[in-house]
Amino acid sequence: MKGISVIIFSVMFISVFTASNVSASGSNFIDPASGSSTSGKPGIVYPNGKFLGNIIRDGTVPANFRTYWNQVTPENAGKWGEVERSQSHHNWSTLDFIYNYAKSNGMPFKMHNFIWGMQQPQWIDSLTTTDQTTAIIDWISNVGARYPDMDCIDVVNEPFHNPPSYIKAMGGNGSTGWDWVVFAYKLARKYCPKAKLLLNEYNLERSPAFCAEFTNLVMILKASNLIDGIGLQSHNKDIAGISRETFSNSLSVLASTGLPIYISELDLSGPVDSIQLDQYKKYFPMLWNYPAVKGITLWGYIDGEMWTSDAGLLEPDGKEREALTWLTNYVRTAH
Repeated sequence: MKGISVIIFSVMFISVFTASNVSASGSNFIDPASGSSTSGKPGIVYPNGKFLGNIIRDGTVPANFRTYWNQVTPENAGKWGEVERSQSHHNWSTLDFIYNYAKSNGMPFKMHNFIWGMQQPQWIDSLTTTDQTTAIIDWISNVGARYPDMDCIDVVNEPFHNPPSYIKAMGGNGSTGWDWVVFAYKLARKYCPKAKLLLNEYNLERSPAFCAEFTNLVMILKASNLIDGIGLQSHNKDIAGISRETFSNSLSVLASTGLPIYISELDLSGPVDSIQLDQYKKYFPMLWNYPAVKGITLWGYIDGEMWTSDAGLLEPDGKEREALTWLTNYVRTAH
């Protein structure tokens, strides 16, 4: 019996090892339509092993979502002001749905977000500083307990551009200049121990100087093992018109931290297909092939269901715009 057990274990180990490394080979693309998806594995596995994700807006998922994307971020459902509009009264339903969809389809789930100066609960400003601190701890601990298998979290969103009104409740600027951010990451590390903790920001793409300032904050967090990656939003409004050289220089500054980079909110606009296609051809290959970039999330893809105009990749009737057809073919080929 012992010998038989060893043989069975060996076969199982080889099978698991082979499956876990299927994306490492240059030509291995798994299409969800082929039925190759297995529990715990994304329906799409790209040759370079990176993910190409998208947002889910509400409690419904487009039927073609898994045709194109293999990572999930809630657009609004994970923001504090959406979940807890009244103090101590939580509406988790949409976030539950999106989290469970991601997990049941083997897709990485990123929580967006814990702390941000926008879309926060209005009641937080009426509390004393002490009560604000308690509310922040409750918020982060409740999310951690409810969603223990989150893959990534935008712990603080846009700290340079949109700090929250209640930073005093998290220690204010303090000795580091960023004590309030450190406080948030300590809570996230404590209550969400499995998740990768990200710092998400915009306008870094066009300014290596701002990247250097941003990396100072990153290194404060890294010194205490409180951060696992960088989120670079890359909305069209932030990157339109900049050269690939400038963008690449910014990526180099961020990569110098030694942390992985995640393109977190990409959208590229074009009033006509040819302009949008040119935008994708200009920027996407650089991002997809940059070694430190480990995944890309688009901020929507269906025309008329996005926060900005002319950035949709798919018409409401299901017709692909030229950029989506190109993008789909590009990521399925080894580069």
